[in-house]
Order: sequence, then C-alpha cells, then structure tokens
Amino acid sequence: NRYTAIGEVYNVTCDRAVTLRRYVELCAEAVGTKANIACLPLDEMLEKYKGVCGPINLRFLSYHMCHSNQKARTQIRWTPSCTAEKIIMDTARWAATLK
Repeated sequence: NRYTAIGEVYNVTCDRAVTLRRYVELCAEAVGTKANIACLPLDEMLEKYKGVCGPINLRFLSYHMCHSNQKARTQIRWTPSCTAEKIIMDTARWAATLK
C-alpha cells in the first residue's frame, strides 16, 4: 500500500557508517592528495583549536552518527543505489570545482 509512508519519517542512508578518518581519507583521495590525519583526544583538540573553530563544531565531530535504513527497507522497499564511499568522493570532487 503506497499510503503506508504518509506521515512517516525514514532514514535514507547507506547500509553502513563511514568513520571520520575514512571520510577524510576519501575526500583527500578524490582530489588527488593524501590525508595527513592526527588523532587527538577531544579535550586536547578543544584546547589546540580554541579561537579557530568553535567547541560545538569540534564536539559534533566526536558524536556517533550511525543511522539505520531498516524501516525504509521494510516498509517502503527502499534500497540504497550507491555506497557511502561513492557519495563522499563524488561530493568532494564536486566541491573542489567550486570557486
């Protein structure tokens, strides 16, 4: 029944999450460079980038943001048409063309 979806909320997302590290690696790869990644505890990162980037933005990067598309799959028979990796790389290439 196509009316099943009326009033419902669905997560339209890929099947698996991409770590922040992998996200940065994919963006760098998409524009032909290598990512130089340094992992810091959140408290150190907040101190190091004080005045450069707001603490709310930095804390956002540390949140776990995995979402399930199972409801969309079962209720409306939706399936992802591409991978998270492809979406990230395509978006990074597009963003690199902006002036």
